[in-house]
Amino acid sequence: MSEGVKLIEVIDLKKHFKIHDGILKAVDGVNLHVQRGETVALVGESGCGKSTLARLVVRLIEPTSGSVLFKGKEIFSLKGEELGRFRRSVQIIFQDPFASLNPRLSILGTLSEPLRIHRLVEKKEIKDRVAELLRSVGLSPDDMHKYPHEFSGGQRQRICIARALSVNPELIVADEPLSSLDVSVQAQILNLLHELRTEQNLSFLFISHDLRVVHYFSDYVMVMYLGRIVEEAPAEVLFSKPLHPYTVMLLEAIPSITKPKTKKGPLIIDDIPSPLNIPSGCPFHPRCPERFEPCDRITPELKPKEDSRVACHLY
Repeated sequence: MSEGVKLIEVIDLKKHFKIHDGILKAVDGVNLHVQRGETVALVGESGCGKSTLARLVVRLIEPTSGSVLFKGKEIFSLKGEELGRFRRSVQIIFQDPFASLNPRLSILGTLSEPLRIHRLVEKKEIKDRVAELLRSVGLSPDDMHKYPHEFSGGQRQRICIARALSVNPELIVADEPLSSLDVSVQAQILNLLHELRTEQNLSFLFISHDLRVVHYFSDYVMVMYLGRIVEEAPAEVLFSKPLHPYTVMLLEAIPSITKPKTKKGPLIIDDIPSPLNIPSGCPFHPRCPERFEPCDRITPELKPKEDSRVACHLY
């Protein structure tokens, strides 16, 4: 990952959950950072820990260990006004727009709530600010008097985006913001996010399992597997020259992308290991046709390889 002004930095972050069957290592030693104006994408299959990492970054849950720094300050030690400034600066857009909005609040109530909490505008100016926010996401100011059930899924996600924008954030964590929407609506929301990023110089931590979207929207891509980063690279590098067999598997699942060829036949796409019983050595080795002698014994470290970083014994 290139070096610049780090807006957010994640250092050896871990989140383990104790459950009746043992310890679930949802996030297990992740390092990443997002620079001002940059979009970093986090990709991987469902259950790999992406959403847990998103909630850690916005301080919705506490880590088992590790740090998240915002402009150099540890977010889990912030209190009072400093915590309030962090909450304004880092916003999250959730996957499900139907569950993200209070059905009892009008859109005016939903969008004005953060304005009042953070005292960003005078009371007499709230309606004008809400109208401005609705216009910015392609909705009508008249929509402020409606309730969530009166909108489609795509319109609700636009409202969620407007809510995130209401406090003038510097970083938006977008946790699968398109996955519950129809394909045509996904394109509209993605184009909206792209326009807002350009116009407002927003930074994004963009979480998705759809690599077509990631290719279009991101500057840098990090591939996550069972709680760990297994490959990271600038977007164009990763899509043109994937290194880790798991990254290759993800790309081969996309018909519209030229598929890199594997050396030893097709990758095993079934039998995903349980995060409660992560395999020894490289966690991907039971599914990998490239595996060889050390893979089931030694956990590979994330190391530089040309323009990428990869955790694989092949390199």
